[in-house]
Amino acid sequence: MNDRTAYAFGLFGREDDLRIIGAVLESGGSALALGDPGVGKSSLLKVAGQLAQRHGRRVLSVSPTPFEQGLPFAGLAELISQVPDGMDRELPEPQRRALAVALQRAEPDGPEADPLAVPLAVRGLLHQLCAREPVAVVIDDLQWMDHPSQGSLGFAMRRLPVEPERLSVLVGARPEGGARDLMRSLPEPRHDLALAPLDEWAIGQLLRKRFGPRWTPLLSAGGRAGQRGEPVLGLDDRRGNAGWRPNLGCGPFPAASRCCRCRRASPTCYASAPSSWGTKARAVFACSWPPLGASP
Repeated sequence: MNDRTAYAFGLFGREDDLRIIGAVLESGGSALALGDPGVGKSSLLKVAGQLAQRHGRRVLSVSPTPFEQGLPFAGLAELISQVPDGMDRELPEPQRRALAVALQRAEPDGPEADPLAVPLAVRGLLHQLCAREPVAVVIDDLQWMDHPSQGSLGFAMRRLPVEPERLSVLVGARPEGGARDLMRSLPEPRHDLALAPLDEWAIGQLLRKRFGPRWTPLLSAGGRAGQRGEPVLGLDDRRGNAGWRPNLGCGPFPAASRCCRCRRASPTCYASAPSSWGTKARAVFACSWPPLGASP
C-alpha cells in the first residue's frame, strides 16, 4: 500500500491509515477507526472494502443507522444476507432454527431458543466461511448497531477458531459511541486509528479532485476555516450551492451578490457569494482581494 494508492482513491491525508488497513487485509487482525462525524470514517471504510475485494476476501459489510439501533438483530441480518446461500445447513438444528427465527426467516415454534444459540450460529457461519475463503467484515457507524447484533458478533469473533490471516475486521465509530464489548472482542493484532481533521493541503486536494482546477488554494483555505478540516462539511457546502461558480472577472454578477470578505459587488472580485448564504458556506467561498494577478 503506497501514497499513490491513497491518491487514486481521493484519500488525501490518510496515507498512514490506509497503510495500516492494507496490512490488516494482508495478514488479518482488525482496525478501529475513531473520529467525529464528517471526518472521513465512511470514506476510509468504503475504500477498505474495495481493497479487501482486491485482496481476494469475501466482504461482509454493514452501515447501521440510528433507526436500526432499536431493531434487534438488524445489523446481523444485513451481514448474514451476504453469506452464500445454504451455508446454514451445516449448523446444528437448534442453532440454525434460532438464527432463522432471530432474522425473521422462520416463525417461532416450540420452546424458546437458548440465548447462546444465535451467537453460536454466527460463530459457526464465520468459521465455515473463513475455512472456505478469506473474509473481511466491515462495520461503519458501530455506535448505531443494535445490542443483540453486537453481542452475537462479539461472541463469535472472540472465540473463532481460525488462523489469524483468514479474518480481517474493519470498524468505524464515533469516540463517544458505545459497543465497548464488541470493540474489546476485535481480533488481534488490533490497530486503533484516531482520525483527526484533515490538514489544509489535503482539503485543497480533495476539493480540486472533486470539483476541478478552478478550486484554488485560496478557496480551500477558506473552506478549511469554515468546516474545521472535516471533508464532508466541505463537500456538502460546495454541493449545496451547485449553481454557484467562481467569478473570474468575466462579467458583473447580480447586485445581491457580495464578496464575503471585501463586501463589494465588483466584477473584479475573484469570488463572490450571495449574502443570503450562511456564515459557514460564505467562508468556504471567501474571495481573494485584490484578485489573483492584480496589484493592491
